[in-house]
Amino acid sequence: MNDITALAEPQPSNVHVIMVHGTWARGFWHPTPCRPESPRWFEKGSKLEWQMQGLLIGLGYTPIVEEPLLWSGRNALFDRGEAAQRLAAKLKGLPPEPCLVIAHSHGGNVVLRALEELDDEQLRRVAVVTLATPFVEMYLPEPGRANYERLQLAGLLCCLGWAVGTASVPALFAGTLSMWPLALLAVVLLWPGIYLFMTERPRQWPDDLALRIAKSAAYDKFKDRPPHLLVLRGVEDEAALVISTAATLGRLSQWLRDLILWAWHHKFASVIAAGGLVAASLLAVFVYARIHGAEAPLSQAFIDNLRAVQWPALAVIVGLPLAVTAIAVAARALAGCATGRELFLMPHLEVSVSTAPDFNADKAASAGRIVRTLTLPRRGRFTRRIRHSVYDDEGIVSFAIYPWLRQVFGSGRMPPAA
Repeated sequence: MNDITALAEPQPSNVHVIMVHGTWARGFWHPTPCRPESPRWFEKGSKLEWQMQGLLIGLGYTPIVEEPLLWSGRNALFDRGEAAQRLAAKLKGLPPEPCLVIAHSHGGNVVLRALEELDDEQLRRVAVVTLATPFVEMYLPEPGRANYERLQLAGLLCCLGWAVGTASVPALFAGTLSMWPLALLAVVLLWPGIYLFMTERPRQWPDDLALRIAKSAAYDKFKDRPPHLLVLRGVEDEAALVISTAATLGRLSQWLRDLILWAWHHKFASVIAAGGLVAASLLAVFVYARIHGAEAPLSQAFIDNLRAVQWPALAVIVGLPLAVTAIAVAARALAGCATGRELFLMPHLEVSVSTAPDFNADKAASAGRIVRTLTLPRRGRFTRRIRHSVYDDEGIVSFAIYPWLRQVFGSGRMPPAA
């Protein structure tokens, strides 16, 4: 006997209502205390809370507004993962009665991650409304990729350190020939060997940080057993635009970096050019020695002229690719911070951000779950405020939430109290 036939005539029961705020909802630097005289949307006494209570009472239920889930609100994956664990514990501790969870922005990711911790009996009593949530998923890199990219960063730092040393303490690098070509040539020559070693090794190198980040944002179980879910998103949502712009810049920087590294690894253009520069320098010294005698010291004018040729040639052959690669890597790392600050150190992680979560529609339908995705248009009453703050729109409850709520709580799909 399924949920629908068994509960065709549901008895009035309690509905627990939990609000989950999003990123920076309580302040950018430090969380600010509750304001009873002017409550924010997720706090007790807010306009949205009163409207939801009125709808549930009209459907024959008794709303019980729980304390909102207050978390740090930082744009951090680990903070959202910790908040999800707290929410899961809160849901498990409630009586066996229906529960309505309303979440905004990254609070929706907190809720989906929390649902991973519930069993099927607990999950069937939960209904979720997400407001302007950018749904985040993480994909682990292929084996060895993370360590290889870290070696690239280490090589770039070594080259930059050598450049700073040459510029700040030139006496340490004084000599017949500048050490720049030889040092950078050695670094460039190492990259193909490092690349082959890291990609051809059969064993997988562990990456605990990547695993922790992926786990903190995972909601794989949700895809096969979604609850009653209403996804509300606005046209030209500001948060979605920021994240998508950052993702585009990150992807372009990755493409640029890969293009340069492709030339280094596979075509050896920098190796040939740097090797030619060193060979030309040695040839010039040999010719000078043949002309002036093998034991004749090199004149300062000859050394200055040789270095004058080396520096611009080196800047074009090796320095420019290194600088562009460093900028591309930094841009990629900063772009990841739009999703979570932990991604600054993990630019190799693949991140997917969408305005609606992935789920198995067939399994949701067979379980009697009502899953809706509604896009709010940019006309009429929905143009007066910031698009990401959809909870403030006057018609959000009557236009979007009420029809779905009536289907879920007014049709016997939500089980009564045990």
